[in-house]
Amino acid sequence: MGVINYRPLEELNLTLSGSYTTSDGGMDALSDYSALCNQLTDMVSYSYDLSTVHTYSDLDITQKEVSFQAAYRLDDNFTLGAGISYMRYDDSEPYLYDGSGDVYYVSFGLSYTP
Repeated sequence: MGVINYRPLEELNLTLSGSYTTSDGGMDALSDYSALCNQLTDMVSYSYDLSTVHTYSDLDITQKEVSFQAAYRLDDNFTLGAGISYMRYDDSEPYLYDGSGDVYYVSFGLSYTP
């Protein structure tokens, strides 16, 4: 994550930030699940094949985010803020919620400090 702050005026604060996150992992194959299979055989209405369970734990996610924020101090008590952000989320495995895509969002706010 990186952040750059710039204050061109005493009342104005500008912030540019960005982050990059990646996650890659998974579970090893089950080495001995015979005891579990024996217990599952009592459940006659179900058929379990646990030999491929480890393939469903693959994780391959990338997230990039860039944000620009501005805050202007109106007086000693009030600050007006605005921002715009962009996020790209990539889920390269079909086993998690496939929410790959782009998000843009804008924020506005007025804060009061007594």
